[in-house]
Amino acid sequence: MFKSIKNIIIATALFVPAVNAAAADYKLNRFTVVPERWNTNSYWLESDEGIVLIDAQLLIEDAKRWAAMLKLSGKPIKGAIITHAHADHYGGLNTLRKELGYFPVITTKATADTFEEMHKQSLAYTAPPFGDRFDKVQIQPDQIIEGKGDVTLAGITLTLENIGPGESMSATLVYEKTQNILFSGDATMHHSHVYTGEGHSEGHLSQLNHIKTEYSDVSFIYAGHGDPARISHVDWQISYVENIRAVAARAIKANDYMTEDGKRMDGKALAKYAQEVITKYPGIGDYSFPVEQIVSGNIAGVIMELKK
Repeated sequence: MFKSIKNIIIATALFVPAVNAAAADYKLNRFTVVPERWNTNSYWLESDEGIVLIDAQLLIEDAKRWAAMLKLSGKPIKGAIITHAHADHYGGLNTLRKELGYFPVITTKATADTFEEMHKQSLAYTAPPFGDRFDKVQIQPDQIIEGKGDVTLAGITLTLENIGPGESMSATLVYEKTQNILFSGDATMHHSHVYTGEGHSEGHLSQLNHIKTEYSDVSFIYAGHGDPARISHVDWQISYVENIRAVAARAIKANDYMTEDGKRMDGKALAKYAQEVITKYPGIGDYSFPVEQIVSGNIAGVIMELKK
């Protein structure tokens, strides 16, 4: 009998498209632990001067594993950029600082403003299943970019841009010009069910259309979940969010998604609608949750959004 595999660690140098070979003065790497921690990606850019982190994993143990790898370079950590305030993207910051020493944590102001509220939700919902593996100490950003602006770390200039609410309460894009690549956080989620459970699907569509318009010629998009993708993937994601909105609107019209007492949404009713989505989008990632749970939550979030 096969034993279940709880943790697979992927840490590899990613291909950086040679848009300008002479400017390829850093290495791009990805750290991922799958499947238990939702296939969350963290990235690091390594130049001769040091290392820049983009997002910071979820659990203490994974941050320690990543820190051990980073130490092998012998280079200082010049800073960490956080794309949004979901725990699987900031949860390892405290451990990384303990292991690697102080480094500044950077994001846009709008994203920074959501950290406290999102951490309260993380403590209530994300932390309990992990117990002491989840670090309850949240590191707040200490370098803030207003709206859109550049930051230079380890000799690498990155443009941070706030694009408002979508998958999360606020999202920050990170663009690197010399290789023409975009780090999207969870504004794009590749080869996976797109999370709409927080009820910002209209904003998410605005984000995606903004990326499609303003970053139409990027070589690759590196997302918070899934493998790198071309800009064409954004069209698929737009269709997914539009479909979830259409399913939620039909549920509202049919008025059959609540329990008989009218006090809460009916899981069985939502599961019926979820199966429509699962059938339409077979074989895509589910972050190691039961796929019906993910999709039902997506529909519930959009129902609440559309009924406001």
